[in-house]
Amino acid sequence: MYKIMRYFKNGNEEVIKTGLTLEEAQEHCNDPETSSRTAKNADDYTEQHGEWFDGYDEERERGHKSFPRDIGSMIGALSAVGAIGNCQRNFRGCR
Repeated sequence: MYKIMRYFKNGNEEVIKTGLTLEEAQEHCNDPETSSRTAKNADDYTEQHGEWFDGYDEERERGHKSFPRDIGSMIGALSAVGAIGNCQRNFRGCR
């Protein structure tokens, strides 16, 4: 199962959805409304929270640590919102 995380330029993050299949997570992230750079209906949200994007990751049991599977996507997504200093995150970026 997969979860959707929202990552903010300031380094904060929040869980958006859980219990998704890989296909559902990928479909969510393919929606232009899942990034402050491409969303057309998120101006108020972005003004309040700053730049953001959604990413997905496999749900794991508590305490389980792993390395990112797709470091290129992770760095690209973080670069897109200027949060490259937070590269230690374990996720697959959408944008």
